[in-house]
Amino acid sequence: MIWPDKTPQLRLIQFTGIDQKTLTPLVADPNANLIRVFVRDMDSTLEKVKAFPDAKIMNVSGTPTKLGNVPFLVVRLPGGSTYLQIGGLATGRIG
Repeated sequence: MIWPDKTPQLRLIQFTGIDQKTLTPLVADPNANLIRVFVRDMDSTLEKVKAFPDAKIMNVSGTPTKLGNVPFLVVRLPGGSTYLQIGGLATGRIG
């Protein structure tokens, strides 16, 4: 595929004979935007998110959930279907 204005070309490759699995998004809205950011201090970030009245914490516990040894928090931003996935430093890591 080639676009005008000297945009780099996009080359599409098709693979055959491979089992394909449908990916299930974690965010329920199929048109949602998920922005992933990493922070050094999850505790102070959580306090700032809680102080913002229109942001909704999507974690059931209301606190970060660990994925392996990395804490994550998902926050829905007001006015649409944009989510922030905030990740902290891995446990034991100094950064």
